[in-house]
Parts: sequence; structure tokens; C-alpha cells
Amino acid sequence: MALPHMHAPEYEIEPYPPTNPRTKLEISEGFSWGDVAATYSCSARDIFYFNFKTFTPEEINWYMWNYLGRTKLASDGKNLTFGVDPGNPSAKTAPPSKFKPGDHPWVYIPPTGWPTPSQNDEDLRSAVLSTLAQAEVAGLALHVGDLTLHPGELKTVRTNIKRRKVEVRHNSAISTTGQYRHRNWQVPRNTLEFRILKPTGTFGHSNIVHEAVHVALDTRGKHVKVAKSEALAYLAQALYLVRKGVPPHTTLDPFARPMLAAAEVIAYMMESGATVDSAQIIPLFGAIAAAYPAGSYDYDGLL
Repeated sequence: MALPHMHAPEYEIEPYPPTNPRTKLEISEGFSWGDVAATYSCSARDIFYFNFKTFTPEEINWYMWNYLGRTKLASDGKNLTFGVDPGNPSAKTAPPSKFKPGDHPWVYIPPTGWPTPSQNDEDLRSAVLSTLAQAEVAGLALHVGDLTLHPGELKTVRTNIKRRKVEVRHNSAISTTGQYRHRNWQVPRNTLEFRILKPTGTFGHSNIVHEAVHVALDTRGKHVKVAKSEALAYLAQALYLVRKGVPPHTTLDPFARPMLAAAEVIAYMMESGATVDSAQIIPLFGAIAAAYPAGSYDYDGLL
């Protein structure tokens, strides 16, 4: 078999090469991922993720072939080594798509402390993607006063998570059910964090909807006042719950209850087809003002 076991990722990495590497290493015959990792006191998992944003062996092989020009198979006939095999017929019939003659096969080394996702993070990411794939979420849209969630925005959020433009992390230390930390908020990457490992039940899924709205607003690349950002997120969360047949005010989260109770009234009005104007969302803004600091979220786009 002249080709390794490989398949292209759904979305190729961007940007490439990765930004702000600690250094880069030109690899060749005799090197291995383990050797590279040991040299720089990190793990092979760190190297895979920093370079290719994947842990899937078939995708790693695809990047090695197409981005690094590696064409020599390991003895198992399934994976690639760091070598080049001029006699491999597939190097001519299926030449690397990115790597060209004269290019250097660089492997980029992540900065010290690079936040490679754990398996728990990856499991949580799968749960978030599953929630955002629900028809009730992908098609969620609303317009109340100057609060608007456009059709398809949450679908775009899901795509950006799949493209790794937004990370998902488990963080049991946060005080809220979830939070969105955009890149200019003292974190290196746009990151969705959730307190529990696998949000379950309708309320668990609704928390994902809430935080996804903040990602949608960041995607627009405009600074948004905290009150407006949270009002839109709670309205979307309440509308999702109502459509799932769950009264939002029955949440067991004491922090979110006042906001969800106020948003519930509006959600039921929207579902009944009643007209909702700006005056009717004043109670929601009041609940948010009592729970959140004033100011703005400095959304700047998914840079």
C-alpha cells in the first residue's frame, strides 16, 4: 500500500503555520513525534494540536503527506514516518497539495504552557457541537427592540467551533455554569468554558445556547454593552427552553433565575405571535443590572 491511512479534515487548519511558536524544527529521516516532544519538554499530543488542531491519526497522516511532504510509510503500512520515499508511486500520482519542492518540512513547537485540550475538553466539545446541531438551536432567531439574533448565527457558531476558531474547555473552578472568554480577555484563544464535564438535560443544553449567543456577538466584531449582550443571551436561552416545553423560571440555578424568569414572559409572547416592544424587556434589563456589572464586552471578531 503506497498511501497511509489518511483522510482530509472537514476544515483545514487556519492559519498555517501556527502563530507565535516557541521555535520550529526541520524534521527528516530518523525523527519521530516522540523525539521532537522530548526535546522540547512537551508531549506529542501538544505537537499534534499546535501544528494541526487534531488528534485523529488519519488526519495527522494527511497533514504530514500534504503539508510536510512526508511519503515514507512506517512498517505498519498505515502511518507515515518523517522520511521521504522517492520510490513511493503515490508521491507522483497523489502529490502533496501544499508541500512543494524546495520547501522545508518544519514542525512548529508550541509556547511553554500552551493549552492543549485534554480528553475531557474534547468530550465536552463533542457535547457542545451536538447541542448546537439541534434543529431548535440551529434555526433559533429573534428580534425584540434592538436585540436581534439573526437566522443562522448559531449555526455559524457551531461551524467556528468545528474549525477550532473557538475552543471548548472544561473548567470546574468557574462560579457560573459557563462563560465565553474572547481572545482579548487575557486568554490566547476564543474559549467557551463550562463548569460541568457534560451538560445534560434541557437546562444544560440551554446554557450552551446562552454562551453560544456571546460567540455570535463576538463574531460580528462589535463592542456590545454587557446589558444588551446578556439580554439577548437570556432571551435566546428562554426561547429554547420554552420550545422544549420547559418553563425557564424552574431553573435550579439561583443566579440565572431572575433573568430567565423575566425572559420567559417575553419568550411566551414571541411564541404566541404577540408583538413585543422595547418597553416589555425593561424587567429583563432590570434583573441583569442587579446581577452584572455595567460596561461593555469588547468583542473584536474571531481573530
